[in-house]
Amino acid sequence: MRIVHVSESDLHGGASRSAYRVHCALLAAGADSHFLVGQKLSSDPTVAEVFPSRGATLRRRLRERLDAWPLRHYPDRAGILFSTAWASSGARRTILSAAPDLVHLHWINHGLLARRDIARLEVPLVWSLWDQWPFTGGCHYSGSCSRYTAGCGACPALGSTAEKDLSADVLSAKRRAWRGLRLETVAPSRWLADRARASNLFGAVPCTVLAQPIDPAVFRPLPRDQARMLLGLDPSAALIVLGADALGERRKGFDLASAALATAVFPAGAEPLLFTFGDLPPKAPDRLGAVPVRHLGRLRDELTVALAFSAADVALVPSREDAGPQVTVEALACGTPVVGFPVGVLCGTRPTAGLPRPSTQQGLPQDSAGHSHAATIRHYAPLPALRQSPRQMCMPKCPNTSHSTGGCSRPHPAHEAACRGAHRHYPSSTQPPRDYACLPEAPRTGDLRRRLAHLGGRRRFDRRHGRGRLS
Repeated sequence: MRIVHVSESDLHGGASRSAYRVHCALLAAGADSHFLVGQKLSSDPTVAEVFPSRGATLRRRLRERLDAWPLRHYPDRAGILFSTAWASSGARRTILSAAPDLVHLHWINHGLLARRDIARLEVPLVWSLWDQWPFTGGCHYSGSCSRYTAGCGACPALGSTAEKDLSADVLSAKRRAWRGLRLETVAPSRWLADRARASNLFGAVPCTVLAQPIDPAVFRPLPRDQARMLLGLDPSAALIVLGADALGERRKGFDLASAALATAVFPAGAEPLLFTFGDLPPKAPDRLGAVPVRHLGRLRDELTVALAFSAADVALVPSREDAGPQVTVEALACGTPVVGFPVGVLCGTRPTAGLPRPSTQQGLPQDSAGHSHAATIRHYAPLPALRQSPRQMCMPKCPNTSHSTGGCSRPHPAHEAACRGAHRHYPSSTQPPRDYACLPEAPRTGDLRRRLAHLGGRRRFDRRHGRGRLS
């Protein structure tokens, strides 16, 4: 079976790196896997750009501008990413020229693949959900809004109060374009899978929770003293690490961590130090109360990330919303305890063993100011017990397993075997094709595409001449 992955990039952003890891895991499992991206940053020969030309950068910027063009009517929109996927970039032709038996979609925004082109790929699809965009009206994370479960409209991301706004139009356009689409979805966490199942668009589409693949040869416990020496960190300090691609995004919770650490009380004699990596928000402080802050910048390779987590006593993951994030899995694989909220892969965790749970933390607090979130970080981050007993911490139960990850001396088997799980998830080329779920299709008299759905074989539809053919 020839599997073609489609992603905006291979290394830029957590979703792209996760997609690239899935591709590498499938190659290691012996699959015929190919990776098409809008922006190639690696030197991997198995990764190809959708538009390999000298003008690729200009073309990518043009795609982003065209995708954002409808937003000009919403000057009061919130400063969060909103994608419409209305303009066709021509990527569909490149994807089909690779002769795929199955297309695996990942993060395909910034105008890479139009929503109508997805329906015209004419092959079975697997879609890895790295955020909520595939089943919303345009936002990538819905925050406190749940209108994607009904039909969108009055979108807070757009600053709109109209029921028939751009978000309602985008969701309606997705429903029309993807009617009858053969599709399965994959989510990295139950947190995201539950939202997909509750959505108006993907409610009837099966969603499988698969652990994120991780390379145990890279992300493993490394000698703490050596890791600190290589990174130039104080070998005697109580180190707290906080990392993300874009720490300035509100959903990443840098403000919650800052407010909590600024008022945290550490044990006598402790010398705390917060070190961060990734893109910091503007005017990031160099000190939070008694906690100095050191920024390592953007870490370009996985080994340096593994060194950062191995050097730390505890990792903070204060995300308000997140599909994963990857840093949680990476920190746990390095044997570093994680303090975070029940979001993403930490959803469904059990409390820290032997440590009291703060009375203000009951699931996800509804305090818009984030006081309960800050109280949780303030409670856990300074505890010396985390450093002395890294096994005693919040451990997320991996999907389809009775074990737990976290605080272990090696990555959890569910993450080590994720490549095998993903490989089994695809239909075998030596067996009859599996039945893919279709999005609900409304009855339409005279709909040739619906009538052709009863035919066997590989179907193609010629729009120019209005007839179908088998191949």
